[in-house]
Amino acid sequence: MRNRLGLKGTQLLLYATIYGFSQDGESFFDGSTEYLAETVGATKESVRQNLIKLCENGYIVKRTEVRQKVTFNSYAVNFGGGTKILAKEPKKLFEGDQNFWSNNIDNNNIAENKENNIYAKPKKSVYDKTKKTLMSENPVLADINYVLKKFSSDDYKDIDVAYYYHAVMDWSESSNTKRHENGWISTMRNFMRKDREENKLHLKNQTMQPGGKVNIDEAIQYLNM
Repeated sequence: MRNRLGLKGTQLLLYATIYGFSQDGESFFDGSTEYLAETVGATKESVRQNLIKLCENGYIVKRTEVRQKVTFNSYAVNFGGGTKILAKEPKKLFEGDQNFWSNNIDNNNIAENKENNIYAKPKKSVYDKTKKTLMSENPVLADINYVLKKFSSDDYKDIDVAYYYHAVMDWSESSNTKRHENGWISTMRNFMRKDREENKLHLKNQTMQPGGKVNIDEAIQYLNM
């Protein structure tokens, strides 16, 4: 695949994912590194390093915000400048086979995925529901689909539950907070309630698909128009 940005592999997938959230020129992607890692098929450390490179080279911009003494980073495509940015032609940044995206998601860093086993299902046979852990260390809550089912009622149908799943998980790690399963579900509800009261509730984006992932095919199809 050829693209006028000169990006490939993980950086290309990260750029397309962030583009899907920020293509209106105003919005930012403010999900977690874990979300990006799952979306592009890479480790969190690989995502962090490649985000740094994309920022340094002017492809994306980074915004930092401190909430409840925890630092949150958000990113957007840099349509406004940078020596490598083609700001005036956002729809023609990529040329080539659109099937690249589905193929590359499956094949990109496949060896790395197998080694780290990032898609392994949690072991439930020894699960203690009352044990307090970091959210990421809870073997049941590590399965995002399990958590999404907890918020499947009509009350949450328009809310981007996947965003709050990753936001709470990041907060857990940043603050070293440990809770049991029901405690983490309640924490997600509290995050949603607080954002609703402050009129900044995160709703489902049109570029999202079931399971809380960015529809990269849709995003890249828009870029190819």
